[in-house]
Amino acid sequence: MNFNEVKYMKIVIFLLVPIILFLSSLAGPVAENFIPLYKQLGIDVSNERVAARAILVYHVLAMMAITFGILLSFKFIKIAENLKPLITNLALLGMFITAISGIIFAYFIPSPVAHSFWILGLALMFITGIIYIYAISPLKVSYKVQSKEYASVFSYDVTQLAFFITIILFLLSAMLGGYYASHFGFNEDVKVFLLEEHSTKEYRGLVAPSTPLELSVSAHAHAAVALFGVALMLIGFKWLDFKGKLHKIAAYFTLIGVFPLTYGSWSVM
Repeated sequence: MNFNEVKYMKIVIFLLVPIILFLSSLAGPVAENFIPLYKQLGIDVSNERVAARAILVYHVLAMMAITFGILLSFKFIKIAENLKPLITNLALLGMFITAISGIIFAYFIPSPVAHSFWILGLALMFITGIIYIYAISPLKVSYKVQSKEYASVFSYDVTQLAFFITIILFLLSAMLGGYYASHFGFNEDVKVFLLEEHSTKEYRGLVAPSTPLELSVSAHAHAAVALFGVALMLIGFKWLDFKGKLHKIAAYFTLIGVFPLTYGSWSVM
């Protein structure tokens, strides 16, 4: 891994550590016994605000994880070298804007300006994703397998192909979250809610059954998290130089499995 990639990964960690420490100071025993920041900051703890705050934090941490994953993939996944700087700069910019504006909006100044910057950061990350897909596509890099010890389809590297398809499905799944959010202000039934809490209450019959629109949030969350895990696993295949019969079985099953995985997540809508 070259110097620049390590340097940029350290930048992500440098931003992550203070955010984790800050969020930890708001948790359970620390907040109750040592640093009562909720009271000092005057944080609104109503159900809707708590849900909105959690969603903001989820996405802040997700953008940091995705940026770290992109940088990690540079060493192990074939990618157009000339697009690495653009992808890196856009991802870091999107991550910084999302993280800083998200924390400010959630815990300090809940203003439309801070929220607008948060959306801008997410938009930059989405653009990064589109460019990243192009950079790892057969249009920019060779998919020819280097050895018969690795899984191949018509001489094409199955791991690289599975990774490419996984990232496309991941980006499409990310759009489902934006689809739900785009209805705020247009549909009075669209509310801020925590998926886990709402699903539990629905299962116990404490709330009305979810609408197809609300279920798009479930599809978004489950597909995105699962596909991100698949992408990391495929990077791991390359990192460990996984090969031989077990690799071929795992790679073929992964290439096939991402489709029912995604379909299963989306089909709840």
